[in-house]
Amino acid sequence: MEEEQVDVVLGVSTTAVAEVRAAAVAADRAGLDLIGIQDEPYFGHLVDAFALIADLLTRTERIQVFPDVVPLPLRPAAGLARTASSLSLLSGGRFQLGLGAGGVWDAMTSMGVERLAPAQSLAALEEAIALLRQLWRADAEVTADGDWYAVASTSTMPATESGQRRANASATNPPIECPTRTQGRGTFTTSSSFNNCAAPHTTGRSSETTSTGSAPEAPHPARS
Repeated sequence: MEEEQVDVVLGVSTTAVAEVRAAAVAADRAGLDLIGIQDEPYFGHLVDAFALIADLLTRTERIQVFPDVVPLPLRPAAGLARTASSLSLLSGGRFQLGLGAGGVWDAMTSMGVERLAPAQSLAALEEAIALLRQLWRADAEVTADGDWYAVASTSTMPATESGQRRANASATNPPIECPTRTQGRGTFTTSSSFNNCAAPHTTGRSSETTSTGSAPEAPHPARS
């Protein structure tokens, strides 16, 4: 029987950083499994989630940390791939990536992004997951010409020696948590590697992604 997993979810105001650091260290020492940091960059009173995650990873030893969850329209996939793989590498594989299709559209459009219909946001999420998998392949150049993302001969793995990159493959491919709903706190599917998570099936427009590296394993569907 699998052990029950315990997590801590934190939304951190700029006035509560010291308290959150202390809570994270205490959770780490107590043997908890996960700390989730709310990623809501449209709220000015909150510390940036990725800056805080990097800070907490340096102050802890074993607990895993993830953004709960990334509003994908505000953090495009190509840049997100480099940030996620770098945090995973620097922390020894303790970073996980939680992805959301977007839901607080009034707040997000105030930051300059286009409002998407639910079917469009799910299609963009599915395309982003496929692109992230490609960009996390060691020594791969990726070209993608999709409906939502386009990159040309791009690789966003951390710039380390290629042999070291292959040796650290498990540490630079963070797991992805996929929400099965676009609004509220939906159910999450947590994968043991980045190859084991898929966005909900949609009927969105088609896209094409190619890579010079070997193709990743076929994804397993997200649980509902």
